[in-house]
Amino acid sequence: MPSASSLRRHTALLLLAGLTMSGLSACSSSASTSASSSTAGPTTTSVDDPDLLEVISEASKVVTEKGIDPTTVTLTATASTANDSWMRFVVTPRAGSSAQPLYGFAHQAQNWSVVAMGSSNVGCPGSSTGTYTVPKSVLNSFGLTCPSTTTTSST
Repeated sequence: MPSASSLRRHTALLLLAGLTMSGLSACSSSASTSASSSTAGPTTTSVDDPDLLEVISEASKVVTEKGIDPTTVTLTATASTANDSWMRFVVTPRAGSSAQPLYGFAHQAQNWSVVAMGSSNVGCPGSSTGTYTVPKSVLNSFGLTCPSTTTTSST
C-alpha cells in the first residue's frame, strides 16, 4: 500500500452562486490552478485535477435532485489519502440558507458517481446489511468512524 504522502491529495472549492446545471455542463474538462470568476457559471479555486470537477458536478446533481437550491450552498471535495478513487464532498449552507449541512462520498470505477450522502454516519454499515457503503480505510482517512453496532435478541 502506498504511503499517504505518495498519494495524490487534492482539494477543490466550488462556490455554487448562480450555478445552473447548464452552467455546470459548460465547464471544460481541463482544470486550472488559478482562480477564476464568472457570473455565468461557477467560481472555482485551487483546482488542479479534472476529477475534482467531475465529483463536484455529480454531487451538485444529487444536491439538486434532493430539492436544494444550489445557489444557497458551497460544495467542496477532497480525495482520500487511503485510496484516491474515493472522494468526500461537503455541502455547506451559505449565510441565510435554510439548507442542512450534508456530506457524502463519490467513487471512481470508470466514471465518478455519488455512492452515499447524508448528515451523519454516511458510508457506515446499515442495520439491515452490516456492510460498509464506503471502505472503512477511506472513512478513517477523513477522520471518520462508525458507531459500533450491537445485536439484541428477544426471547
